[in-house]
Amino acid sequence: MNIRHFIIGLAMVIIAQAVGAVNVSSIAEYEKLADETEVTFTCKLTVLGHKGRKLFVTDGKRGAMLYGVFSKTYSFGDVFREGLSATKATLDMAPELIKVNETTLKVVATGTDVTPEKMNIEDIGVHDVYKYVSVTGYFNGETGTLKSGKNKLLLMNIFGAQMPTTNGRESIKGVLVYHMKREVMQVFVL
Repeated sequence: MNIRHFIIGLAMVIIAQAVGAVNVSSIAEYEKLADETEVTFTCKLTVLGHKGRKLFVTDGKRGAMLYGVFSKTYSFGDVFREGLSATKATLDMAPELIKVNETTLKVVATGTDVTPEKMNIEDIGVHDVYKYVSVTGYFNGETGTLKSGKNKLLLMNIFGAQMPTTNGRESIKGVLVYHMKREVMQVFVL
């Protein structure tokens, strides 16, 4: 093979990568891709929460965060049809979707019930980021944490949810998020 054939072959590979997005049938599948990979979901995704530039979705097993500027506000239980298109990136050690093509966010159902995964605080790690969970522990209103033994989750109220008002045993539903600077798992309460 001469240099001309090599350059032509390399150019064809680059063009092929630039032209098409990778089809994925689940969030777990997209998480394995390299950053800057354009993806198109062949599965429906259900909204968990939306606040500003952060839109959290689930495929029923895993969760993902779409980050961008959205012209509409989406609600818990809205279901997007297949075809959502975005680019994979990594933030705070967690995969996320950026450069979301909002024209591919087509709501086909509303008010869909989503069941959180029941988890123990001590079992939660970075690999669980963006999951919709239900956790139980001791709520400390002074620190805004939910604790179980030495393990804790920081509770954040970005969605305007009803937060616990007294110290004591509480069950919380929300989306898990990792705060890298504080090295702590958080729950965006729903």
